[in-house]
Amino acid sequence: MPVSASKLVTLAQLQVQAERVKQELAKYTLASELGSLAKKSEISEADLSAALKSVIDGKMDADKVILRDDITLAGGYTQVGNLTKAQNGTATFQTKGKSVMDALTEIFSKRLQPSITAQPSIGTFTLTGAGAVEAGTKVAAAAYSGATLNAGSYQYGPATGVTATNWKVERITNAATTQVATADAASLTAGSDNNNGTGFIIGDAGGDSAVSSLKYRVTATHGAGVTAKDNLGAASSPVVAIAAGTKTKDTGSYTPFRNVFYGTSTGKPALDSAAIRALGKTGKAYAAGTLTLNVPAGTQRVAIACIATAKGVTKVINETAMNADVTSTFVKSTVPVEGANGYAAKDYNVWVFEPAVAYGNAAVLKVTLG
Repeated sequence: MPVSASKLVTLAQLQVQAERVKQELAKYTLASELGSLAKKSEISEADLSAALKSVIDGKMDADKVILRDDITLAGGYTQVGNLTKAQNGTATFQTKGKSVMDALTEIFSKRLQPSITAQPSIGTFTLTGAGAVEAGTKVAAAAYSGATLNAGSYQYGPATGVTATNWKVERITNAATTQVATADAASLTAGSDNNNGTGFIIGDAGGDSAVSSLKYRVTATHGAGVTAKDNLGAASSPVVAIAAGTKTKDTGSYTPFRNVFYGTSTGKPALDSAAIRALGKTGKAYAAGTLTLNVPAGTQRVAIACIATAKGVTKVINETAMNADVTSTFVKSTVPVEGANGYAAKDYNVWVFEPAVAYGNAAVLKVTLG
């Protein structure tokens, strides 16, 4: 007799139902019933008997037994595992050509389609020395690092199999974008760019080989990934796979700045670019804040120089003289000051104090830049 089609809602019911299925299958060992089933299945009665007995006894894997027809769901229930139908209606469970294991998996396991959890990406790609440098800094050859392609990932696997097939390196400046290297390879080898032997000057006032920004961009071309698996290990449907394409990454950039100069001298040389560049420097672009200026005994000049486009000095306090405000003792003038390596000069505002008599004792000045 056929297995009753009641709704399975508890583990105990599932166990009872499994035992009933086993009992029903055992009945096919009767010659009369086997003959009928064998004829329908177009296999010998003896072969069918052996196959059924193997399944019942656990000697044959469920994924090796293939169902020849679809199964009709009928009876007064609405759901068996993941399968649903109307309360007293029928539905077709498409099992033809599937294994018993596949059919059971479809009933009792929720199949989830995967997502691409990470697209391919380029790993580290750097430019040696990149960052803010004093205007006029020379770079004989810009050195960029090697690079590799991260293959990306799927939610349930497998490894994507994505690999790079070509790499292109471009130099990007404020003036132009120029290809400097290309290679058909799985990874990029480190290289350098000397601008056809002329090198670069990082500057803000133009000039031969001068650029106000310099960086490099790498582009990796890659193939498509393999088909992602669903949570049960089958190929995704619809197909989920990383598409072939390109990925890019930029290095940091060289950019120029004009130093802030400050310091003292025991003489009073001409107040020109050379004298100002002989002072100490901040080593970075102008920024509002406070400078500490240590004045040794014997000093005849104190000077602070800032690019003319900045606000500059707003207050000077002599901490050694009971925090006296000595701002008014400094005289402001404008002086053209060169960048590094004699690079094009720009106007600086220079605040100078020259005492009538050299400092007899050391002093500490706090200089506020607005």
